Amino acid sequence: MRFTSAAVILASLVANIHAGIMPNEADGIFKPEQQQHFIGMFGLAPDQSCNKIDEGVVATAQYSHGLLDKNMHSIKVYVSNCKIFVWDTSRGGFWIYPKDNRCRSIPKGALSWRAYL
Repeated sequence: MRFTSAAVILASLVANIHAGIMPNEADGIFKPEQQQHFIGMFGLAPDQSCNKIDEGVVATAQYSHGLLDKNMHSIKVYVSNCKIFVWDTSRGGFWIYPKDNRCRSIPKGALSWRAYL
């Protein structure tokens, strides 16, 4: 299994979150207000198997929904206390539940995501 730098960073952040360790502002990753309202994160890959995570998204209370890049074709979610809904307005969508970090295929088209606590 190959690991890209983005996958390694995501994995280390997930381990820190589960251990109760949050990076501080000096680390350049989170601002203080994001630390207090962190929801989870997910990685997006241009292939169907999450082999190379090219884009990472950090979900916070202030940033709990958005659009997905149309060039990304799979998603791997790292959340422990919320669920993520991924959808396309014309075809419906799917739920990703807490602690389910399997790679999921993203249907082609304009997709959105939303985190639910």
